[in-house]
Amino acid sequence: MAAIDPVVAPSPAGLLLERERHVEAFTGALEEVAGGAGTTVLIVGEAGVGKSMLLRELTGRAGGRATVLRARGDELEQEFPYGVARQLLEPLLRTLQDVWDGPAELARSVFTPGAEGPSDDPSFARQQGLYWLVVNLAERLGPLVLAVDDAHRADEPSLRFMRFLGHRLDGLPVAQVLASRPLAEIEHRPALADMLEDPLVQTLAVDRLSREATAAFLERAWPEGATLAAVCHELTGGNPLMLRALVTEARGTVDTAAGLRALGVRPIGQRVRRALAGAPAGALELAQAVAVLGDDTPAVEAVAFAGADPIDILLRAGILEEGPRGLRFVHPLVRTSVYRLLSPVERAAAHLRAARTLHARGVSGELVAAHLLHTGPVGEPWAARVLDEAAERALASGAPESAAQLIARALEEPDAGVAERARRLARLGDAQSSAGVSDALGSYERALALTPGAVAITLQYSGALAMAGRTVDAFAVLDGAQLPDDPTIRAALHAAALFTDSSAAREHRDAVAARTPDGPLLAATTAYELAMRNAPVDRVAALAVPVFGGGALPLELSTTMAYGYAVWALILSERFDVARAELDRAVELGRRTGTLVVHALALLLRAGTNLRAGALQAAEADAQQSLALSEHPSWRFGNAAAMQILLAQGRVQEAAAAAARIDAHTVQGVSVVLLAEQARARVLLAQRQPEAALAAAEALGRHAALALFDNPVFLPWRETAALAAAAAGRPERAAALAAEQVALAGAYGVAAEARLVEALVARDAERIEAAAAVDRPLVRARGLLALGRMRRVAGSLTAAREPLREAMELAPAGGAVGLVDEALDEPAAAGARPRRRAGSGALALTAAEARVARLAADGASNREIAQELFVTLKTVEMHLSSAYRKLDISSRAQLASRLD
Repeated sequence: MAAIDPVVAPSPAGLLLERERHVEAFTGALEEVAGGAGTTVLIVGEAGVGKSMLLRELTGRAGGRATVLRARGDELEQEFPYGVARQLLEPLLRTLQDVWDGPAELARSVFTPGAEGPSDDPSFARQQGLYWLVVNLAERLGPLVLAVDDAHRADEPSLRFMRFLGHRLDGLPVAQVLASRPLAEIEHRPALADMLEDPLVQTLAVDRLSREATAAFLERAWPEGATLAAVCHELTGGNPLMLRALVTEARGTVDTAAGLRALGVRPIGQRVRRALAGAPAGALELAQAVAVLGDDTPAVEAVAFAGADPIDILLRAGILEEGPRGLRFVHPLVRTSVYRLLSPVERAAAHLRAARTLHARGVSGELVAAHLLHTGPVGEPWAARVLDEAAERALASGAPESAAQLIARALEEPDAGVAERARRLARLGDAQSSAGVSDALGSYERALALTPGAVAITLQYSGALAMAGRTVDAFAVLDGAQLPDDPTIRAALHAAALFTDSSAAREHRDAVAARTPDGPLLAATTAYELAMRNAPVDRVAALAVPVFGGGALPLELSTTMAYGYAVWALILSERFDVARAELDRAVELGRRTGTLVVHALALLLRAGTNLRAGALQAAEADAQQSLALSEHPSWRFGNAAAMQILLAQGRVQEAAAAAARIDAHTVQGVSVVLLAEQARARVLLAQRQPEAALAAAEALGRHAALALFDNPVFLPWRETAALAAAAAGRPERAAALAAEQVALAGAYGVAAEARLVEALVARDAERIEAAAAVDRPLVRARGLLALGRMRRVAGSLTAAREPLREAMELAPAGGAVGLVDEALDEPAAAGARPRRRAGSGALALTAAEARVARLAADGASNREIAQELFVTLKTVEMHLSSAYRKLDISSRAQLASRLD
């Protein structure tokens, strides 16, 4: 069989020039990995500079010391969610079945089409699952090396996972090694760009060869041309791929510098075109078949597609090579050159033929869909169906960008009915909204133009508007639609009304408050509505408590808003035991299923429960974990909870920072804006700016009254204003505000804090002592501290010591660090011996340390703690080590006694 001139000659075996420092750095990293110090290494360089060769060399050296798993990014497969992750891990998973323990189960659907997976924002859950899968594999097999060539061509979900894993490698015997183009060429790949700029990532920059290295290459590859090294370096700039191409063409034909300059360096594309133009029959067709079908195409499939079998010719020509999974091009530039030999019409026809062939063979729908993305409309029902199914899988895998492309392509298929086209447009809106694409709202609007009044689409559109911060429009869309009179829809409409303070929304809320709710969803939202209107607490609880009886309101995505309102009604009516029991169940449900919104919301609500109950350290731990789980930019509720907790702990500057993170113009719910305004007023008071605090609190009061959110427990702005007025030397105004707060809180049925504030602004020791006689530890501690301080100032030092002593016993149990420090200052001023401050002991633990220590004291292993909290084993070890030091203990067995 006739041969063709090689396009690129292979590099001489074992020749790796000017890469010694790269090998040395990787060898050192590998030694650290063997000791449990995982790392990410990025090999970065321009096209043709030898990244792939270096990657093969490094992983080859690792082969005897670690299990090496390999993958390669491919342009055709960029729309396959987790395609590279599957390349890496699937070979092992075919033989190992005992690696799915714990949260690793959340990743099973990545590898098993049709398997049930997380149902809301799956990206975080699947990343967690893949992380634990890698942990399990490393425990089973020892050190791992995950090697990805052409990472700049990898799918985005896989790159997001590798970025996620890279921040959790400390303590794991795992190395990630990726070869990529430079930052300037991959800025459109955000996950990879982030990794390139990450200080934790070790970057190995691969440069062009020097003149000396060029000469060394010629001595091995073209000894007779060694004297032409300077000219070769001048013509190629030291790019190894171009140097190999030049040597391939010059060898045997040129022997002078002038002849070499006359020959020049032709681009790889020109060399490919020239080689294939004179190739034997079938060579061009086979090369184009692999270009269309993609790298790693089995030889038998490529031959069948091309109708020719000149594989040996293309291998000898340096166009194709045999990879571990099939035929592939020697370099991506060669593949691009071959692909461009096809006209746009020929490319579309070839991809359509590939799609039809693969579909007929029952091959993965994702691969068929990848080809359909490169065709025009097919006009056959199976094409749209394949695209729809691939889009759903992409959404379920946390790849909304890919899903949007697939749905947009499905919309190009003809003969879809009006209802089906509207459904696809709405689904496109879902994908675009999840991906942060600005046109998401336009997709919903086009869907509704086709099917006005469609219930599901209208609800989706309203939710998208709310997530975009357009809360007034979110309510108006539902309010103006002709929707069925259904309790679920009425509850959704009421929930939307509670998110905004437009006049139409307030009118709707007035109507809801006047009716008896039917069904648990409306009972949930109505309970919250009545609480905001200061209805008696028993009436609120009578609606809220039964919502959770016998699973009347299951926690799932469609009920999260109503569920949250019902729990808040429990919290505001001080049914803490009912709320905690329900939220413990919900947190476990979210953790077990990987349902991110459910998990984050349940943690946040439990933080609010603990805050109101006075367990500040537990509240902070829940709020922190909720914020860590919630990456969506619209999630401001966690910051709203955090600032309230920080203020209760006396951490004023941190609370101010949390409040600053809430933008009143873009936040979802008006209630969060109001909480932020309350926090800002309290920050001003703590910063000794009483006049500014009074003005801010009274402005909040006007806003709360207008918005119908004037519950004195939810927004105790009058307490803030009363304390500010007292500090500003306006006792009459302070007394009036405090009395109004007591009257309203008393009417509601939860007045302990209001009575204490009234006593404080009156500076009446007897009233303070009476107000402190309550079963609310932090309220009692505040009252006793104030009482002790008043007695000390009055000269009654002995009488001051007892209330101060009790205050110091009560405050640490709740984690009120600022209150503890205030209480510790008073005994010294009263003549007693100073006691230990909050810098040591259980109170010195951070919220995260306390959470980990408590779980360990309850008998959980480090692995169980890490899985429950969605953190790494190393993080658990770090928190426990710090807790041991602060508690002055040396073993797990001592934890329980020191935490109690």
